[in-house]
Amino acid sequence: MSYIVIARRWRPQGFDDLIGQEAVVKTFKNALASEKIAHAYLFSGPRGVGKTSTARILAKALNCTQRAGSEPCGKCDSCKSITAGASVDVLEIDGASNNSVDSIRELREAVKYAPSGGKYKIYIIDEVHMLSTPAFNALLKTLEEPPPHVIFIFATTEAKKIPSTILSRCQHHSFRRINRSDIREQLKKITDTEKINISDTALDMIAKAADGSMRDGLTLLDQLSSFTDEITEKELQSLLGLPEAEILLSLSETILSGNISETFSIIKDLTDRGSDLRQIARELVEYFRNIAILRVATGAEELLEFTKEEAKGLREMSADMNIEQLTLLLTELLKLEAEVRNSINPRYTLELGLLRTSFVKGMTSVEDILKMIGEPAGEETRSEEHTSELQSHSFISYA
Repeated sequence: MSYIVIARRWRPQGFDDLIGQEAVVKTFKNALASEKIAHAYLFSGPRGVGKTSTARILAKALNCTQRAGSEPCGKCDSCKSITAGASVDVLEIDGASNNSVDSIRELREAVKYAPSGGKYKIYIIDEVHMLSTPAFNALLKTLEEPPPHVIFIFATTEAKKIPSTILSRCQHHSFRRINRSDIREQLKKITDTEKINISDTALDMIAKAADGSMRDGLTLLDQLSSFTDEITEKELQSLLGLPEAEILLSLSETILSGNISETFSIIKDLTDRGSDLRQIARELVEYFRNIAILRVATGAEELLEFTKEEAKGLREMSADMNIEQLTLLLTELLKLEAEVRNSINPRYTLELGLLRTSFVKGMTSVEDILKMIGEPAGEETRSEEHTSELQSHSFISYA
């Protein structure tokens, strides 16, 4: 038998298996228990968070012959055929490759026929935003008054591209990005079950790299398990080209201190190692964005999913910089990330950009300037505007 990837082996088979979508799960469990089923649903949200899996679970629950409550049994012929993708009553359609008006006309003809075995005939259209405007228009009447045995489930990563006429005819459910802690917990469960040797640090790194997508995390885990029998932080960095945590920390410290000579030395070291400088720029933006949030937001640890020790370390590192300097620094890093991403020579672009950021350290805040010059209270507003303008021109001139 051919190898089945982890993401497919661990695809959720029931509502209780869905990770990080508590509101959606509760809604459908209540709807199924009370038999309040809509004729059309729209699932929107980022990739890899469970939209298509939820559509399949809902389809199984609706056509399950032994369902008790809201969960499909998973054992009857209907559940098994839907799980295997062989059910004639549950049709999955790719919106990208069936986006013409002719495809929708064929669908309109097909919905007239009753299901062969189940209670409902269910159409799951993935990436529905890829349908053409004529195709959407052809679907309107059928979607508004479908036969009683037909249910439509649309899935999309770009809900803004769905016409309002379609949205108004669907029950819309928004899927959220999955918390890093939830992804890590699921990854830990899978690695324990699959007997995959992986360090806790590597698990944390995979959960972070997944960026809210469970499927991305599982795909990355699958790739790493093929790469090595024992997954550690070093193997993960080697495979993905991620900057080592210590090097990124050192680089951030030199940026905060304005030590441009040491900054250039670290960039040279990263280049010699073959590190992806575009990834470095992205990591720096995230790093300083986290520092800024920790300095200004209440409950930032929970917002960023940081431990108290991690938050304390970042606050201490940036203690010598005021919030104005951090804001300017993060603004420059955001510009730099875009420049490095599109540059034909990332190293030179990164060096020049970090040279610009080194001048932020020497800037003085408006309040400190006013204190130094002893400005009378009546002159404060005019002086603040003038000083701010001088700061802006000074910074831009270095850029």
